[in-house]
Amino acid sequence: MIRIATRGSHLALAQARAVQSLLKQKAGLESELKIIKTRGDQIETPLHLSSNEAKGFFTKEIEEALIAGEADVAVHSYKDLPTSDVPGLIIAALPERISPLDTMVFLKKHQVKDSFPWIGEDGFVATSSLRRVSQLRFRAHYLKTCDIRGNVPTRIRKMVTSEGENAINGILLSGAGIERLSATGELIEDSIRDQLESEQLVFESVQPYHMVPAPAQGTLALQCRKDDEPTIDTLKKLNDPEVSLLSNIERTVLAGLEGGCNLPLGVFAQRVSGLDAYGAHVYLGEEFQSNRRQRSHYAYREDSDPERLAGRILEELLSPPRLYIFGKQQRMEELEERLPEILPDNESVKPFPAIRVVPEDISPGQWKEVSENLAPMKRVVICVFSTSTVDILRSKFSDGDTLKQRLGLTGKHMDVRWATTGETTANEIQRLDQGEDILISEDGTSAGLELELQSLNNKDTGFLFLVARDGRKELIQALRSGPGTILEIPVYRTEVMPLPRDLINEILQNEESAYLLAGSPLCLKNLKDSGLLEDPQGIRLLCLGRTTCETARQMGLHPYAVAPDPDYERFIREFY
Repeated sequence: MIRIATRGSHLALAQARAVQSLLKQKAGLESELKIIKTRGDQIETPLHLSSNEAKGFFTKEIEEALIAGEADVAVHSYKDLPTSDVPGLIIAALPERISPLDTMVFLKKHQVKDSFPWIGEDGFVATSSLRRVSQLRFRAHYLKTCDIRGNVPTRIRKMVTSEGENAINGILLSGAGIERLSATGELIEDSIRDQLESEQLVFESVQPYHMVPAPAQGTLALQCRKDDEPTIDTLKKLNDPEVSLLSNIERTVLAGLEGGCNLPLGVFAQRVSGLDAYGAHVYLGEEFQSNRRQRSHYAYREDSDPERLAGRILEELLSPPRLYIFGKQQRMEELEERLPEILPDNESVKPFPAIRVVPEDISPGQWKEVSENLAPMKRVVICVFSTSTVDILRSKFSDGDTLKQRLGLTGKHMDVRWATTGETTANEIQRLDQGEDILISEDGTSAGLELELQSLNNKDTGFLFLVARDGRKELIQALRSGPGTILEIPVYRTEVMPLPRDLINEILQNEESAYLLAGSPLCLKNLKDSGLLEDPQGIRLLCLGRTTCETARQMGLHPYAVAPDPDYERFIREFY
C-alpha cells in the first residue's frame, strides 16, 4: 500500500486521486491518501510573495512528511515547486499534463466581445498571481485588477456573488484545475447553483500569445525519497517522457532566472506540429528587477533541440545578444544611419548589405501590351510583394494615379485594388496610392494571400504582378489555373553581394553567441553559401518575414525567431 501525501483542497485531492488511478492502471498497486495542511492553506489574506518567501509555501510540510517516512509519495502541481532540489528527495515522475493554459471565467452578462479579454474596459479581474497581473497590464492595460484568495470553487463563488462597487467581472484560473474539478463535480459550490440557473458562467481559454502560462502549469509532479528505490521504480512506470521534456524546457528558464513560482515569468513549450522542432512562448514582466530590457516582453522562439532552445531563451533574457543584420544594400545603409536613434548606446547591432536591387528597364512596348490586356477587365488587382517594387514605382511615377494612367486603368474599371503579403509593404503602397483597397495576407506569405485572390479569379479579373525577376512564382502559377488574366512585369532583379572575409571570420571565430538576421530568401542563400550557417550550435538564425522562414526550412535550417512582418526597426526594438 503506497501512502500518498497531499494537501486537502478540492483540487489537490482531485490530483491525488488521479495519481491513485494511474498507480492502479499502470503499476497494479493500491494506495491511500494522507492529507497534510501546509502554511499556504492557513493564510487567507491576499498577498504577493517574493520568490524567496514563496519557496515551499504549499509544499514544505508535505516534503517534511516524506522525509520523516510518514508518506511514500507526494503529489504536487509542478509549477508550485522550487527549482532547487530538496535534500533527500527526488522528482521521480511527471505522469501527465492537462489544460496548461490560463482560463478567464466570467458571467455572460459582463461579456462585451468574442475575443480576449472578453469583458469591458472598465472591468475588474481578480487574481493573486503576479504573472497574470503583469500580463494583463501588458496586453489589456485598461483593465483593473484585484487580489483574490481561496480554492477554485471559493474564487468562483466570490466572483459570482460580488456586486456594486465590489463587483468582480472576471477571474483568471488554471485550466487544469477547472478540468479536474469539473470531472469530480466539485467546481461549483452548492450556494450559487440557483443563481447560475439564470446567469451563464463562461470559461474561455487564454491563448499563450495573450497570456503565457507559468512554467510546468497543468503538470503533476510525483516526489519521493531519493533512497526509496522500490517507489522510484514504481513511479517511473507513470512518467510521461513528452511531458518531462517540455516541462524541462520551461523550468530550465525559470531556474536560470533564479525565480520562484510567483516570478512574473511565463514559459510554455510545445512540439511544433509538422516539424521536428520545439517552440516556446515566453513572457517576462517589467516587475522583475533583473529584466535586462527593463520592460515587459513577449516572444515566441523555436529550435530543433529542446535543451538548446531553453539555453538560448535564457541567454536572450539575461544579456543583450550580438546581432548581425543582412539585407538589401539601400535598406542596410538607411538602417545604419537610424541605429543610434533606435538603440542609443548600443553597439551590438551591425547591418551589412548582402544583396543589391537593380531596376529593370521596362520598354514602352511592355507597358502597352499590359494596358491592352487589362482594357477589357472589370476588376484589376495589382500584386506587389516588396518595398523595393514600391520604391521603383515611386521613382518612375509621381503617384498611384499616374501609374494607373500608364496602365490604361480608367473609370470603366469599376474595381482596382492592390494585394501584398506584409504590413510594411502595404504601408508603402498606401503612401503611393492613397485611398485604394489593399488585400493583405493573413500569415505574411503568398500562400496566405492565395485563397482570397482565387475568390476573385474569374474572366472579368486581371492580376498584374509587379515583381522581382528572380522572385518566387508559386502564387502566379496557382492563379494561372483559373479563368482570370495573369500578367507579370519584372520590375527589378536582385544581385548577391559577396560578404567580406573579415566579417565571416569575426562571426565564426568570436566566442560570443552570434545572431544572424536574414532579410530575404536570397540573403539567406548568401549566408549559407558564405559558410555562416554550417554551425547550428553556435549560430542563431533569425528570419525577417515568413517567406524567408519557409525558405530556411526548405534548406534544412530552423530559425530561432521569425518576424512575421519584414520591418527591421520593429524587430530590433522588440528583440532588444
